[in-house]
Amino acid sequence: MSDETRLQVTAKDADSSLSLSKVAPGLVARGRRDAEGLVLREPTDRLSKARQLAERGDADAQYELGEAYYEGQGVPRDYAEALGWFRKAADQFHLYANTHLGNMYERGEGVPADRAEAVRYYSRAADIAIAYCESEGLRGWDPDWVMGAVDKGAEHGHTEAQVLAIAWQRLKLPETRRRAEEGDDFAQWRLGHLYQKGEVVPQDYVLAHMWFNLSASNSSGDYQGQGAKARDEVAGKMTPGQIAEAQRLAREWKPKPRLET
Repeated sequence: MSDETRLQVTAKDADSSLSLSKVAPGLVARGRRDAEGLVLREPTDRLSKARQLAERGDADAQYELGEAYYEGQGVPRDYAEALGWFRKAADQFHLYANTHLGNMYERGEGVPADRAEAVRYYSRAADIAIAYCESEGLRGWDPDWVMGAVDKGAEHGHTEAQVLAIAWQRLKLPETRRRAEEGDDFAQWRLGHLYQKGEVVPQDYVLAHMWFNLSASNSSGDYQGQGAKARDEVAGKMTPGQIAEAQRLAREWKPKPRLET
């Protein structure tokens, strides 16, 4: 991220669960491994190697092992095991682990749904993401992951995450729109979200419904369910005529050719 596009935020309220001053020391020093693929040095048995490193305290390996248990990849799916490893990584300020824990507490996966715990982990993830942005921008990091953490914090009342999220959305709107028009399911979901909320674009439930519908239709992963859920939610605020118009737009939509990058 260039200097002119680097986003700055103000200090957070005093009652925050985690201040930036507690996050920043040592964060970047241990951090860029998070973005370097979460790939552990290609061992013969990757999961065994991850377990060895995780038991020695490696946060990336702890997160990777948690992901394996969460997805049931190489081991039986076990949310309790996933939670345990995610917590270990989260306690070392691992961005992805904190975000994932927030999701699990919000959804009630392996634990009773607990909004307070979800907010605590989302807020910590937002603190970490903001510290990354303030220290060295997003160089070397996956912007979707980082700003996804900021978005979650913003949705749950994290004040400077809200400021940063709006600034980021405005900055990235042209790219988001381009990717959505090319058929990217995440960008389509993101654009639908912006139209639903009226953030950096005028609120438009018809366009929100269309983009959510396309995201659900074009995805075979997470955004298939998320797009369908968001589409049905916004449909509850629309007239039958508006829903019919949104469905027509989705049927007639054609992806644009992808630009070479």
